[in-house]
Amino acid sequence: MDFWMVLVLVAACLLHGAAAESLYSSTSDVLNLVGEAQVRETFVQSNYVWEVEFYMSSCGHCRQFAPVYNAHATDIKAWKPVARVAAVNCADEMNLAVCRTYEINGVPDVRFFPALHSNETSTGKLFCGISLKNDKDRSARALRQQLIDVIQEQHKKPAAWPEISFARENSAELLYEKNEKFGIVFEADSSHLAATLKLDLLVCPQVRVHSVTSKQAISHHSVHTLPSLLVWNGEQKSLLSKCTRDSARDLLLSLCGEVHRGVDKAVAKVNIKPQTAPSAPGVYMSDLVSALAFAVHREVTLHPVIHGASLHSLTQFLQAVHYCMPAPPEVRQYVVGLLRQLKMSRRGSPVSSVTWARMKAMQSSGSNLPHKINWVGCAGSTPSLRGYPCGLWMLFHTMTTQCALVGDGELVEDLGSDRRTLTRRRVAGVNGRWALLAIKDYIKHFFGCSDCRSHFLSMSEKLESEVVTNHDAVMWLWEKHNAVNRRLAGAATADPAHPKLQFPPSSLCSDCRSTPSFLKADDESAEPSWNKENVLAFLFRFYGPRGIHWSDDDKTWPHEPTNHDTVVLDEAIFHQSTVIPHALYYVMFCMVTWLVIMIYVRPLSWCRRVPKFKAKQHMLRPV
Repeated sequence: MDFWMVLVLVAACLLHGAAAESLYSSTSDVLNLVGEAQVRETFVQSNYVWEVEFYMSSCGHCRQFAPVYNAHATDIKAWKPVARVAAVNCADEMNLAVCRTYEINGVPDVRFFPALHSNETSTGKLFCGISLKNDKDRSARALRQQLIDVIQEQHKKPAAWPEISFARENSAELLYEKNEKFGIVFEADSSHLAATLKLDLLVCPQVRVHSVTSKQAISHHSVHTLPSLLVWNGEQKSLLSKCTRDSARDLLLSLCGEVHRGVDKAVAKVNIKPQTAPSAPGVYMSDLVSALAFAVHREVTLHPVIHGASLHSLTQFLQAVHYCMPAPPEVRQYVVGLLRQLKMSRRGSPVSSVTWARMKAMQSSGSNLPHKINWVGCAGSTPSLRGYPCGLWMLFHTMTTQCALVGDGELVEDLGSDRRTLTRRRVAGVNGRWALLAIKDYIKHFFGCSDCRSHFLSMSEKLESEVVTNHDAVMWLWEKHNAVNRRLAGAATADPAHPKLQFPPSSLCSDCRSTPSFLKADDESAEPSWNKENVLAFLFRFYGPRGIHWSDDDKTWPHEPTNHDTVVLDEAIFHQSTVIPHALYYVMFCMVTWLVIMIYVRPLSWCRRVPKFKAKQHMLRPV
């Protein structure tokens, strides 16, 4: 690993405290992996097939999938002699290099790694069956079946594995002669039931499980429905028709004197620690900076290479942050420094993860974006709730509102160098629609939660036609955010201490709702009828610069803005309208080179030829 990458990761751990909260507790059947060394020791030349989930603890879809994955790990606990279940939190800075190595572009992402594999660069076999919309059991069943496929494909079996065979039997008659207890599963060729039961009964090696798919054998045993289980206890046989995995497993385990206890699939062992959140709603500067830090230091860092459309998207997003986020001076200078370095690297060369780490490491006392994440207004009742999604929405609303103010030609309040004084500035060419497009591109290329990303991109398919004015931009994002709140209200990933309501509530804006007379004014669960003119005015107050809480205790700005305008440094360098395309640079270079040749090189060569010609004429003249 590059020296600079190691330096960045070590510094992050030493200076900024504990790692990101895991969704799986230490008592869970899911093994938490942290750091490249532990991952390498776990996967490479392992005696087990590994099933690994890559997730981000800030991702709502990951939190929704966590109970399913945790219950799946408990459900296959008997498979531990052959297969193990683990998880890697990509929100933990110690795991950024790991997730980048395994090319994790969206979460949750489940991979399978065969036993005894020695290829450290292998990214594993991708699982594509995560679907929680209709049937959570379907995802658990798909996980189990694909894990069985990986186990069956294991050609070279580790010596530590118990004796296990997944071969199908053509006849069941010879089995009775072995004088052993066994079960015969009559099933279709595509069924995984017998293989599942063989792994379930690794805890009971004295009972064998066989699979019969031959139609002749099935007919011979008078089996009319599939799957069915025939059990031989050494003395007599019994037939269980149309069996399920649970009923067949319990019957087979009874031959061992074992009683199988069911698994509560609805409960996940998730770390839950009490955490207090401020009662006063509002936009806190700590949340905005934390959201930006998470995006820059974690989400963007997950990409092995940033180039092409993703590089353009990152540059546009950071430009929007620079112009439209009323950040502290050191954060603003840090963003300016990143933009300078990205501009220098935009001459056709991709930005590798090592280069990006070097760019981020160039911090000073006057230019810094802290790694430490500190949620204040976005703090949830537990560390895994709210946090980054809430902070990112706050950042997007603030950027859109600020850019809309600039686009309308209004004077925008900005934070002075003393961190307490507000000054004013103007920026030409920046508007709310431009900010929304930059946000959309960032979500498309960098946002980690796959399900959230697809929902946002689906909502914003007609963004360019729906948003025309700056006020449209502010209202568009507000409407889409409320649509997301309606969709996720009451979901398992929602924080019960902070229910998802239609924003703004009556307590914050009493004149934003045109409440019908038959509804109570404080009935926030009712579908409101909005007074959009008042809503727009409220959004400018709430997300505007003067509505931001600078410290965790401040509720309003302490000073009125001064009356002078300030100039934004390097505006001509970073503004999108002044960036000359690379093709134009090439054409200009060719034209200048051609002019130099025509003006200087050709006349000089012609002049050198003239004396030689005259000299030859003189030599040929007769005496």
